[in-house]
Amino acid sequence: MRIAIITAGDPNDKKGAFIATHQRIKHLIDHGMEVDVFIIRNYESKLIQLLRKKRYQKEDREDFFVYDDIKYNNLWIPFALSDYIQRQKLNQLGSVFIRYAKKWSRLFADYKLISAHSLEPAIIAMFARDQFGVPFTVTWHGSDIHSMPGMNSSFKTMTLKVCSIASAVFFVSKQLQTDAAKLGIDVSNTHVLYNAVDQNQFRPYSFEERESLKIAKKIDGVFNIGFIGGLVAVKNCQILPGLFKKIADNIKNVKFYFVGDGKLRSRISEECREFDLNVVFMGNLLQKDMPDIINCLDLVVLPSINEGMPLIVLECVACQIPIVTSRVGGIPEVLNNEYTIEHGPGFVERYAEIVINLLRKPDKESIELPAMFSWEQTSAKEAAIYREILKS
Repeated sequence: MRIAIITAGDPNDKKGAFIATHQRIKHLIDHGMEVDVFIIRNYESKLIQLLRKKRYQKEDREDFFVYDDIKYNNLWIPFALSDYIQRQKLNQLGSVFIRYAKKWSRLFADYKLISAHSLEPAIIAMFARDQFGVPFTVTWHGSDIHSMPGMNSSFKTMTLKVCSIASAVFFVSKQLQTDAAKLGIDVSNTHVLYNAVDQNQFRPYSFEERESLKIAKKIDGVFNIGFIGGLVAVKNCQILPGLFKKIADNIKNVKFYFVGDGKLRSRISEECREFDLNVVFMGNLLQKDMPDIINCLDLVVLPSINEGMPLIVLECVACQIPIVTSRVGGIPEVLNNEYTIEHGPGFVERYAEIVINLLRKPDKESIELPAMFSWEQTSAKEAAIYREILKS
């Protein structure tokens, strides 16, 4: 019996949620589940591109793409100015998206189960359930619970609705499950399905491997510190120039690397220049390159305002590279207080002190990845729940 998996995103910008969902799909297939995968994708009309002062490019809206041997069927939707206004200004769900969601629901009439990741895929699944009786589950990854419902009342209303009728609800951390309860979601029919990493890929490299890679990639500070993630406000990366300045004032020959991109890049770059910091912006890198980059660094920082269960934390721990983070979301389920900082007064100063002390330690303590962060455990649990739903 085939099940449908619906997600959303941009395959040209594969970030944490996309990678985590993709790994979930791969391991479900390994557990004998037959799946068809669908992904909601946006395209911009000529008018929208002109309004955004872009050079007009006609997009090739292919029916599907294949990534890592998995076929993703594209569900194309135009970026609608009316939807943007409804969401950002009027606290409403976009009417254009709702129209498309109702149309797309017909694609799922013959499936026995739909697995939706985040709100928009869950709305499509809900319409398929209402029209064709197809049961569905929904997985929440982070901002769709801890941020979006607080920013848009219609998102909160719909989130509560889909959770109330879903056959099962999944969260990527216990903290996200707790946040959902505060939102008003009945967590009695919910489960935690942790993200994980492939520890054959993300592993501690030998000294010789690291030194060779550092030469090849020109990662050549005496101390190399990285930020890996989107250069966006929720990652709190706007504090990094000030944080890096405090570190550079206390540690000689330190070099800083930004891996990722986003709206705040130009602002951060300008402030780094003003502070005369030794900084490299590496842009977005392929997922296959991440183990090499992490192993070339001495320490990674992640000062996020909020998180679900960020893959970069698991990846750094698996590579035994220290990562210092804010104490938010599911991160304390992986890291102890030595590596996490509470937000509040003096946050940047306390953050810098921890980083400086760790860099000055002659011997780095290795952190072991807890056993529950295993794709084998996660996929086995998920597949078992799906089979129970299919039986009933």
